[in-house]
Amino acid sequence: TDGGLLLRRDFHSLFDAKLMTINPTSWTLETAPILKSYVSYKNLEGAPLLVPPDLRPDRELLEQHFEESRRIFSHN
Repeated sequence: TDGGLLLRRDFHSLFDAKLMTINPTSWTLETAPILKSYVSYKNLEGAPLLVPPDLRPDRELLEQHFEESRRIFSHN
């Protein structure tokens, strides 16, 4: 469980494309600016990820994903 999260299919695709990420400090979702025009995704910004602390993925992996995603966000 150190590197995995069970996500809905579309969320998983967005996560893999680094258009959606999880803030490793607040455990909230962050989405790329380009997604804010979609009704299905605009309300996700800042939504808490409800995963018990003992089931959360490895923080270092999540921090790496977060930093890479934020760089992509700045180009959208």
